[in-house]
Amino acid sequence: MKSLFFSVTLLGCFLHSGRSFQCYTCKGASSDAYCLQVANCTGSTPYCGTSIVSFNFVTILDKYCAAACVTGNQSVAFFSSTESCCASDLCNNQKIGNVNYFDFNSAGATSSSLMVAIAGLLWALLALAA
Repeated sequence: MKSLFFSVTLLGCFLHSGRSFQCYTCKGASSDAYCLQVANCTGSTPYCGTSIVSFNFVTILDKYCAAACVTGNQSVAFFSSTESCCASDLCNNQKIGNVNYFDFNSAGATSSSLMVAIAGLLWALLALAA
């Protein structure tokens, strides 16, 4: 009887360690509507992460599987950035709505990447001016 209890306990430990989370994923999204894809995250990425970057009137949203839990926020002039994480199924479900005047996702992925580059350049220029 002891060996049966030990075997069941050991099996439970292995099943738990192999469990994977599901997280919402998107890259460079301008709205929650583009963050409905679900990914199975592995043991090496046991967290769900969310990154929201806003510059002036442009907000870009990323949701992903994460290897580490990173949280924090920054705000300077017209720029703000928020990082958050969680560790349960589909927990990265923060909603921002459609906050952009121009929908970058409908224009193609290159537009959102271009906007991130432009925001970074403007950020650098603001830092130099200060």
